[in-house]
Amino acid sequence: MTIFSIIISSALVVILMLFLTLSIRDVNAPVLLKKYIYKQIESLNLKDQFDFARLQISLGENFKPNIIVSEVTIYDSENRKPFLEISKVELGLSIKQLYSGKFDLTTISLDGLSLGVKRDIKGDYSVKFGPGSSLTGDSDNALFPLSETFKNFLEKDVFLNLENFKVTSMTVQYDDQKASSLWVVDGARIELKKQINDISVRGDAAFLMGGADVSTLQINYETNLSSGKGSLGILFDDFPAKEIAVQSPALSWLNVVEAPISGAFRTKIGSDMEVHEISASLKIGSGVLRADAKSRPLHFDNANVYFSYDRKINLLNFEEININSKDLKTSLAGSVQLKIDNDERFLYTGKLRAKELEINPLELYENPLEFEDVEVDFILEPEPFNLEVQQLSVKDPSRDLVIVATGQIVSGKSGWEVSSQLESDKAENDDIIAYWPPDFKKNGRLWLEKNVLDANLRDLYASVTFGSNVRPKVVMGYSFSNATINLLDGFSPLEEASGSYSFYDKRFSVTLSNGYVGGQNNRLDLSGSNLVVNNTDIKPYPGKINLYSAGSLSALISLSDLEKNYGFEKPKNLQGSASLQGILELPLKMKIEPQEIKYKLSGFIKDLKISGETFPNDITSDGLSLEIKKSHLQLNGQVSVGDIPADIKYISGFGKEGNTITPRIEGKILIAENIFNTLQDDTGNDWLSGSAPAFVFIDFPSNQNPTFRLTSNLQGLEIRLPEIGWKKNQSELAILEVFGNINDGLQYDKFIISGEDLEVIGTVSDDEAFILERLFRDGILDVSGFVSKDGLKITGGEFNLANYLKIIEPNSEKNEGIPITVDLDTIHITDSFYIDNFSTNFFSDRINGHFYGLFMGVDPISGSFTSNSGISTVEILSKDAGTFLQVAGLIKKGAEGSLKLSINRKQKNIEGRLLTEDLKIYDLPALAKLLQALSIIGLLEQMLGQGLFLDESDINFRLDEGQYIIDRASFFGPSLGISLDGYFDRKGKILDFQGVFSPVYAINSIGSVLTRKGEGLIGINFDLWGNPDTPKVLVNPFSVLTPGMFREIFRRPPPKVELE
Repeated sequence: MTIFSIIISSALVVILMLFLTLSIRDVNAPVLLKKYIYKQIESLNLKDQFDFARLQISLGENFKPNIIVSEVTIYDSENRKPFLEISKVELGLSIKQLYSGKFDLTTISLDGLSLGVKRDIKGDYSVKFGPGSSLTGDSDNALFPLSETFKNFLEKDVFLNLENFKVTSMTVQYDDQKASSLWVVDGARIELKKQINDISVRGDAAFLMGGADVSTLQINYETNLSSGKGSLGILFDDFPAKEIAVQSPALSWLNVVEAPISGAFRTKIGSDMEVHEISASLKIGSGVLRADAKSRPLHFDNANVYFSYDRKINLLNFEEININSKDLKTSLAGSVQLKIDNDERFLYTGKLRAKELEINPLELYENPLEFEDVEVDFILEPEPFNLEVQQLSVKDPSRDLVIVATGQIVSGKSGWEVSSQLESDKAENDDIIAYWPPDFKKNGRLWLEKNVLDANLRDLYASVTFGSNVRPKVVMGYSFSNATINLLDGFSPLEEASGSYSFYDKRFSVTLSNGYVGGQNNRLDLSGSNLVVNNTDIKPYPGKINLYSAGSLSALISLSDLEKNYGFEKPKNLQGSASLQGILELPLKMKIEPQEIKYKLSGFIKDLKISGETFPNDITSDGLSLEIKKSHLQLNGQVSVGDIPADIKYISGFGKEGNTITPRIEGKILIAENIFNTLQDDTGNDWLSGSAPAFVFIDFPSNQNPTFRLTSNLQGLEIRLPEIGWKKNQSELAILEVFGNINDGLQYDKFIISGEDLEVIGTVSDDEAFILERLFRDGILDVSGFVSKDGLKITGGEFNLANYLKIIEPNSEKNEGIPITVDLDTIHITDSFYIDNFSTNFFSDRINGHFYGLFMGVDPISGSFTSNSGISTVEILSKDAGTFLQVAGLIKKGAEGSLKLSINRKQKNIEGRLLTEDLKIYDLPALAKLLQALSIIGLLEQMLGQGLFLDESDINFRLDEGQYIIDRASFFGPSLGISLDGYFDRKGKILDFQGVFSPVYAINSIGSVLTRKGEGLIGINFDLWGNPDTPKVLVNPFSVLTPGMFREIFRRPPPKVELE
């Protein structure tokens, strides 16, 4: 500072000389001024300590004189080394003091100052002004040397009127050897303002941290020269947390933070320059917590910290710690004691409190856990990171639950390592699920969540260890009561259960002291049972159930889930008791297939009674043995279905090999007249009498309705089917097979009866109609249709009416028959004649009605039939007699006319009458042969040409052992008349007729009153025999001379046909 005084006093000599000539611009000082300054320096023996390159003078605002000295170097007096180098020094003089002959400075401006600040490995600070000069101070009072120098500087006479001291473009290099970091400050600024004894200092700087990031710093310092007391404020922006952490032991807890920090430090400074308490506010930006390179970063969004630090007692008082991250969100407050051991290891012990806490460590949970009334006592060692939670107490308001925990978080060999122990006097099962990380032992958590419900828990304890690369380990347990537990997925739950749960590393178990399945009056007691999983590393968990059970059969079915897995429909009314004990081994997963369960169980069912819709009658049993082994379940014993006794064996597949065994019931029953009453029908008494053994098989295929099959040889059972004239005696054998399924009762898929001359194949439809796929009675019918409460309907097939009428037994009682509707493909009237598309309806006891169809598949006909007192009559009407006779094979070709055919049957006799009118015949070989023999060429040509017209024909006939017996027949028209009788062998196709031919019948018939119908007064007798297509004819020409009344002399007796 003496050098600055010499410069000022030397300059005074020429100031007044230049005052009137200087302008605002700078000018070089005269040589005289320079020599004067050097002379003054030599007089003070400072010649070797001071040097400058150029000296200038200028006038500033208000003509204030300034001295500008460039490239100033101040040397160390001892070593002649540069102590301080300044690019430019600008001094402002007080005009007022100049007038008084005093040389006081009002302003000082330094530009281009370079300094070095160092913190050594011990934490002591030093300020270097040159290669060999520095000011030093220990870490406890680093400000004292600098402040003393600064105070002595301002107490110089020349600075008594100093108003402003400013440093610009200052370069500072901060070498933090303790933190192994180097900061470079370029373009820093400091400005001091003085008003009498009050001093205020303001400064700012930008820090380059060895990378691309730039951090800024502002310093505010105020003091009084008289008292020596002051205040210091440091404001900073975007400083790396680790750089702040190493500046003071009180900040070392920031060492795990990797984030930019902005904030402020404020303190009061005493007259002895001691700092007793520091207040801090930190705004921590988005970043991570990471103890070291191995630790997984824990991300957070931001945090705000407000605290004060008492340096004398090393106590930190945290007014507020606001943390906002996915892992942790809270606002803490409390006090922390800082301890430093002999090895300079920092240790924090303290207690923090928070009203609210949201926590999600390592993002283990989908949603954060929320707590309140948080208190934590802890010990923290920042490096290496070790946080010991001596006690953590939190309250879960949503669960009315208080949790007390201890734990430790350390930076281990492979990253974060966390261990914790939790306790709670009481809880509920949902609480365990809420705190169980979803991805840890996921299957175990899912099982607990799904299968343990509504439990009251006591004496909870848990120990959890996990880390970035540490396999999680959990030890936990509790006692429970009033619990609902699903031991197996889909099975009936265990209710009012009490017992204990434990989990250790890879093993967990649930042990029941009490519990049951089923309702209050329908329960299965499982007390003493337990579930054990010995290795949770195996997926899915291999479970073992030691089962002890006793109770109702209904509860046992619910537990076994026979409804879902084996096709059973649980009856609405089920009675009986069951006991079961043994071992079950199964995988614990969301859906367990039956074949995945290994069973070794035995038991007994007593007092069985089943009532429901599946079987219309009760199923009862005094006792059934039950056995469940590796691959099957088996029931054995006697049951009764209504009045039907049965010996049954039930077999079902279980375990790994169980899917190869379809569940089945095998039984033996008696078919009797009451079986239809038992199995949904009331017609058995009309059809059956006696009894016969039958075997029943009921299968329960997967994902399908149960199916059943019944077989019997029917020996011992009489069966009556009067509608088709069939009967089986008790001693005879037949085959009975019934197939069906069980779905809301018995559904018959197929019904087969096969016996002598009979086959019936049918099903039962949804509307309880019996569908006849085939009804076959040898020689009588082969049809299909169905039987319902509305009667029998034939929908297709063939029917032999002639044979049917032979065997039918008419029922004279009224209202005993059933309605029958017939739509047949073909009905055979005789062995030779049939009707296609036949349709009719009638009652079985009366057999009379009308019908329609196609005679021989060509001629549309209609008709009627009756059956009365053992006599059956069929009448057929056709509107095309020519076609009818042609397709019947009676003529070669015919046309037009009407026809009426009547057939009567009495016992085995079949007689009939055929009437036609207005018939045209075009080709009839027998008639042609006759006309040729009679040499009536004109009539022959007429028949072969435009047709031979017959007004009427009338034929009485009888069917007898393959023959048509013609008792009397007549044919007549305008041109002729014929009467005949005789025989026609249908099988051999041989005819043997005799008759009378009357020509010109229109005139000749005048005398027919004395002859047969079809004969005239004049007629010729003939015989016709042989093949119908090439018959032989013998004509008696002398008969033309015989009057008609005497023609019978020449004829043999005709066959007799009686028609009523």
